[in-house]
Amino acid sequence: MQQLSNESRLVLLLTKASLSDSELDEVDRLFSKHFNWQSFFGRVYYHRVTGLVSEAMTKKKFKSWIHKEFKNSIWSSAEMFFLRSQKELKYIQQLHNLLVQHEIKYAFLKGVELNYTIYSRHGLRISTDADLLVHPDSLTLFNKVINQLGYIQGDYDYLKKITPVDRSKKILHKINSHELYPYMKIINEPGLDVQILDIHHSVQLGEGVKNHNKHFVEELLDRSVLQNTSSLSFRSLCAEDSLVFLCAHLAKDAQSTFYKQRGMNLQLYKFCDIHHYIKRKRINWERFFEVAEILGYIQEIEYALYYTEDLYPGTIPEGIECKISNKEPGWLAARLFKESEEV
Repeated sequence: MQQLSNESRLVLLLTKASLSDSELDEVDRLFSKHFNWQSFFGRVYYHRVTGLVSEAMTKKKFKSWIHKEFKNSIWSSAEMFFLRSQKELKYIQQLHNLLVQHEIKYAFLKGVELNYTIYSRHGLRISTDADLLVHPDSLTLFNKVINQLGYIQGDYDYLKKITPVDRSKKILHKINSHELYPYMKIINEPGLDVQILDIHHSVQLGEGVKNHNKHFVEELLDRSVLQNTSSLSFRSLCAEDSLVFLCAHLAKDAQSTFYKQRGMNLQLYKFCDIHHYIKRKRINWERFFEVAEILGYIQEIEYALYYTEDLYPGTIPEGIECKISNKEPGWLAARLFKESEEV
């Protein structure tokens, strides 16, 4: 197994769903050793796990000294995303109510479900937009409804201005992708400048997608479940479908030319999502693999599960085999943290 630096090993430990007594001792030992705080700081931010690391450092009583500036900075970042998620609640609930009123089949994906049902505190999972799967037959009505709420399709320049896109760009984006051109709305509240919605109309992920099989979408939406939390109600995919989507999305992004060119194809938070999801949910694994096969995602599923288990041992229950390659244990971790020349 490839040896990780103290900083990289610590990031993995602090983002686990739970730590054993021996792992808690290991964290203390790592903090006590010669430690590169700048390197650790960069890894935490790049991999979008500030919330999880801050939560671990706040709740767990580590004996070792932790750099004050790092502690304050990481806490401030986590609080900002907590504030953002609190502000977002109103708009997610508003959207859910309106879609139900107009009988539009939909389900929130990824960040919304993870933030409000999987992670222990809102905002632990950094999310800058909200993803929804909407039935293709409802897209025209959805557009009308969402426009009533003040959302438009366009580009946000982070100067609090949205530039609408023309009809040709909208059509081209829909034809060649599993998503519509993003919808957005200026909010201009502390922690939430703009609300961005990514609308999925297909479960066939990737660029240049040609097979938009709405039958698959309909089946997934028919199995969707109503999530009722203390602060929010919304629909999400059932556990098995949601996990398939998380795994497929991770694997597709890992191979995406767009993300590779930007150095964003391998980020730890996506593996964290799968790890925490499996630890928090009761998964019917037989059903899970059936869905993956129907959607043609067996290779993507095996990739995601194999490397999630490699990063977070004990994630996958015994008896579930995901052997995808002859890569040695620790190979992906070395790539994630740029500790291997093969990047």
